Amino acid sequence: MKRYLAIFTAALTLAIGQHASAITMTMSATPADLSALTVGDSFQIDVLLGDLGGDEVASLGGSIMFPSAQLGTPTGEVAGVIVPDASDLILTPLAGLMDGQFFAFTGGNITAEGIFYSFTLTAQAPGSGVIEFDAQSLFAELVQQGEIFDISTNALTFTVQERTGGAAVPEPATAGLGLMGLMGLALRRRQTR
Repeated sequence: MKRYLAIFTAALTLAIGQHASAITMTMSATPADLSALTVGDSFQIDVLLGDLGGDEVASLGGSIMFPSAQLGTPTGEVAGVIVPDASDLILTPLAGLMDGQFFAFTGGNITAEGIFYSFTLTAQAPGSGVIEFDAQSLFAELVQQGEIFDISTNALTFTVQERTGGAAVPEPATAGLGLMGLMGLALRRRQTR
């Protein structure tokens, strides 16, 4: 009985070990520090694929969520260098959401780690929040490991502040004094004629 238990435990450990290495989808930002953004600032998000362990990706997808009140709708979405054919990647920017879906139809499987896709966000209004993957939307199909739904991810935090240092607006009393000075100059000029 002990022998069968030891064999079963070894087989289970081997089976779990083969599928325990989940792939990763992470984000990085340029600039890296998103803690002091001001309204109107733009930054790039790169979605990175990693930990393939020599496997190939036949399909891959997931959505990234963020507060649309502060960051609006993504722009400038582009396939990354690891995507063999950009026509196999469907990028859908929506307010508060960036969705990316890859299916190897024409260009073949993804065989390398690196940038999966990139997009740009622009700070719209003051506030703080998180840019994160929607765990319910993540999926991958690897050639050797099959379907995987347990994908390791990260999140990015941001803070948007009101833009300061704009053009100075004169107070009404200062504007009034300036206007009176101009009127005085005009009157003096008229008198000298």
